[in-house]
Amino acid sequence: MSPNNLEDKLNNAEAAAFRWFSERKHFELTFFLVSFLGLAYYLISNELNFRYPFLYFSNFIFSFKTILFICFLSLGILYEENAQRRFYWMIIVFFSSAFLGYYFSHWYEKSHDIKTAFLVLAQSLLGFCAWSLWLKYRKVFLIWGYAIINVILLVLSFNFLQGVGWFYYGQPILFCAFIIAMMLESVDVSNAKKIALICNPAHLFLSVNYPIDTYLKEVNNDKKVWASGLVHIIKALFTLYVTCITYKLMSSGGFFWSSFKDYLMYLMTVITVGNTVTGISRLFLINVPICSNYAFLSRSPLDFMKRENAHAYAFSLRFFYFNFLKFTKNPLIIVLGYFLVFPFYRNVLIYFTHDEAYSLNNFLVFLWWGYFFWILLLLSIVLFPSRQLQKIKANDWWHVLLNNVFMYLVFLIFRYVRTIYN
Repeated sequence: MSPNNLEDKLNNAEAAAFRWFSERKHFELTFFLVSFLGLAYYLISNELNFRYPFLYFSNFIFSFKTILFICFLSLGILYEENAQRRFYWMIIVFFSSAFLGYYFSHWYEKSHDIKTAFLVLAQSLLGFCAWSLWLKYRKVFLIWGYAIINVILLVLSFNFLQGVGWFYYGQPILFCAFIIAMMLESVDVSNAKKIALICNPAHLFLSVNYPIDTYLKEVNNDKKVWASGLVHIIKALFTLYVTCITYKLMSSGGFFWSSFKDYLMYLMTVITVGNTVTGISRLFLINVPICSNYAFLSRSPLDFMKRENAHAYAFSLRFFYFNFLKFTKNPLIIVLGYFLVFPFYRNVLIYFTHDEAYSLNNFLVFLWWGYFFWILLLLSIVLFPSRQLQKIKANDWWHVLLNNVFMYLVFLIFRYVRTIYN
């Protein structure tokens, strides 16, 4: 069986699960969802007593209860057929979930409740206004003005929300990228659809940056979309449980084993986060494409980046590459620029998944290590012998195996250099 055949079988099994759930009655879907959420809470909550600082896994642990809460409230979308009431329900879920995410993560510290709720509300309204004004006036200063105001919001987050969690620091960056992409794409939809996209609860965990037509695709069978979201949530929470068990079963071991453990944990976390983002979006009838698509079957490091986060990959091409291609025809300059900007954006978000109090020195050190990791990743892309494998007509499994070796080496070298300097 080739990797393509295995992927086809996995996709077909997933499609069969979609169809089976979409044919169930509403009360059956309710039973499945409530039963699964209860089981997930019982199993996973007993396993979330560890921290894994190499990844942004700690943030996902903090978000676990909020995810269950959001999934349960998506039943309102399933049962309510009126589009306007669905729209209002999504807004209520979004803001209540933002508050609960803060409450569950930092229950011991309640002095910033109103401030955090205000920043979430301000950012959402700001994104709606900027997008609407752009569609009406098409003035470039609106984009720059929106970006500057987001920087101000970020500064306000630093000043008022020290130590309250990554979302309240990263949200201005996440939403700014999302809204500017929509503005540059000139996506023109109704105000209700605009607010629904801005208040997609999946934004609370990872920005759903996918500003192309499929993001806005209307689907006749709403229950089918909702059922597909349920399948993705089941995959996400099952993988989270397996990840927790795997982490505890794998001994610390030596240097090489620890690096392999890093890579394996990363692969499993990618599946968890990607399916969570896809699942929550679809539970609220936003039919986004699949975020993570079998990264362990990647044929090259570049293919790994594409599969690890398909939304970020597509966003980077349309928002970064093609727009900068208007100013320079040199793809190398664009690629280098991308590897300067995107790692900064991503590592800023990862930095704020940790609970440490903000420190400029700690942040710069963390940023340096983040860039070093991306340099290793870039080298793996450049050095991967794709042409040589094609010349000797190597089996596809050799591509998959060699890619996993290259990715393991990235984690190995990163851990080795960091061990030396620490």
